[in-house]
Amino acid sequence: MKNINGDAQLHAKVDGKKVVISEASIRRGLRFGDKGGIDNPPNETIFEQLSLM
Repeated sequence: MKNINGDAQLHAKVDGKKVVISEASIRRGLRFGDKGGIDNPPNETIFEQLSLM
């Protein structure tokens, strides 16, 4: 693990080729757009919806 320009990067060899993996590339590949976390509905809303099941 290397820290380059404030960005953590994983350097590895895959099939003999150098590969650099960054947090941004993982987020892009997995389509994570939630840098600040996940917004959950309030407990009240959750329990209201549970009663409808």
